[in-house]
Parts: sequence; C-alpha cells; structure tokens
Amino acid sequence: SDAVTRALVSIAEHTEDAFRLAAIETLAEMMLLDIDLVARTGGMRVLLSVLAEGPEEFAPVLVTTFLYVIDTPSTRAYLNPGTDLEIALSGITDAYGKGEAHTERMTACAKVVAAMLRTWSG
Repeated sequence: SDAVTRALVSIAEHTEDAFRLAAIETLAEMMLLDIDLVARTGGMRVLLSVLAEGPEEFAPVLVTTFLYVIDTPSTRAYLNPGTDLEIALSGITDAYGKGEAHTERMTACAKVVAAMLRTWSG
C-alpha cells in the first residue's frame, strides 16, 4: 500500500535509522515489482540519492535496478530526463574544488558509471 511504502521511504531517508539498509533494499526490490507505487510515494528519488551518496555496498544493486528500469520502455517513463540519472553522476560532476574528502564519493560514483557503461552494446 501507499502508506507502507511511504514508511519505507521515510526510513530510507534517515541516515541514522538502524533499518535504513533494509528499507533501501526493500524499495529496490519493490521498484522491480511495482514501479508505479514506488514512484508515486517518492521512493525513486530516495534510491537515486542513495546511488549517488552511498552507502557504497548498494551501488551495484541499485545500478542494476535502474538499468532495468531504463531498458524497459514502459518503465522508462518514470524517470525524468535530464535530472534523475544526473543525480547518480553528481559525485563526478560536483567534484571540482571539493578536495581529498570527496575522493571516496567520487570513486564510488566512478564505479557506478563504469557499471552503467558496461551494459551498453556500443
């Protein structure tokens, strides 16, 4: 239901919540099953921000999930062109002048971009 999904989105947004990682994983699985529900409740925005900002261990799962969404024409409509996928690239595009503290985030973002590019056939 919408209420349960909104509760998961709320948990996934709070970085201090002990159940955050479980909520993120659940939202990613739900996006494959019912993308309309996840998009309607704000879950895609949260998953895109997790993809961009971490935790790093979820990057491969989320990249695969979003590539599935992009690959299917009926689900591609749920992504906003020019904004949603740029969130995933923000670690690289916002790197100028950030210094050494930004190196980990940029490395994780580079792995995300490499995973995306590996799926293209040319």
